[in-house]
Amino acid sequence: MTTARVLFCASLILALFGPLMAQAQLAKTWRLGMLTVNPRPVAAKSTIYIAFLQELRSLGYREGENLVIEWRHTDGHLDRPRQEAAALMAWKPDVVFTVSGTNAIALRDASASVPIVVGTGGDLVGMRLAATLARPGGNVTGQQLLSPDLAVKRLELLKELLPKLKRVAMLHAEAQVDHGFYDRIFADLQAAAPAAGVTMQRFTANNSAEVESVFREMAASKVDAILVIASPFVTANRQRILALAAERRIPTMHEVADEADGGGLIAYGPKVEAMFRRGAHYVDRVLKGARPADMPIEQPTQFELVINRRSANALGVKIPASILVRADRVIE
Repeated sequence: MTTARVLFCASLILALFGPLMAQAQLAKTWRLGMLTVNPRPVAAKSTIYIAFLQELRSLGYREGENLVIEWRHTDGHLDRPRQEAAALMAWKPDVVFTVSGTNAIALRDASASVPIVVGTGGDLVGMRLAATLARPGGNVTGQQLLSPDLAVKRLELLKELLPKLKRVAMLHAEAQVDHGFYDRIFADLQAAAPAAGVTMQRFTANNSAEVESVFREMAASKVDAILVIASPFVTANRQRILALAAERRIPTMHEVADEADGGGLIAYGPKVEAMFRRGAHYVDRVLKGARPADMPIEQPTQFELVINRRSANALGVKIPASILVRADRVIE
């Protein structure tokens, strides 16, 4: 048989049976593992996860029909990711979707073969979850929040919002395995501090009880504002952090809009809902045969600046017109 005839037959087979093969693929019941901060949320409380599930549905994955989800959560406890990751991998998922680099490390350590998609990681290369952005090389891929890259921009916005700003605290959780992630952020902030006319101080909390004590330390240090670095621990303790900041009348800058919605003064960062929708496409590609090792890690292209005017009024902060005109959303 000639080469041309072989190619013709192959094309004919693909044309006839390709759609059937695609339908058969979606007819399989896929096993999706989820490792998140909180238990599976209801629609009214977490638009980002609802957006993720909606996007999966638009791609043909329907829970209860061709998709089974095992949902595990850490409650923000720093000792829980490894435990939950091991249990999740024992369930033998086809792919796992998670929300942070710390969780991804625990998942990768629990299995070097199960594909892992990170929806909102910090620095996947810096945390040694991937060799490069273009070619991750392992079983982890996904997206990252650009936390180190945007830290200085957040400091500049905070100074513009609070011109008399002098002492700024960086608040974060001390992850068990972060490979210097927070060190890099703080080093960049320290380098930018003289130009902004501020001094930087660093504060960490490892459990809920330490959230209380760290605010006493910040008050004793007379900090003028807090840069809150996103993490599963911060998400789990968001309400207490925001309540203590309001009680002590300390303005806060955040990485994600949800924290401004919850009472934080200002947030600047990627649109997390858009990242979660994009994460569903990563999951779809993996289930259709793509290898995480070959799937480039993406960085966000959509960003939002959110101002909470209610919090500003409570703090006696007048929002400059220069910030208001750039805000994507103002919470009244």
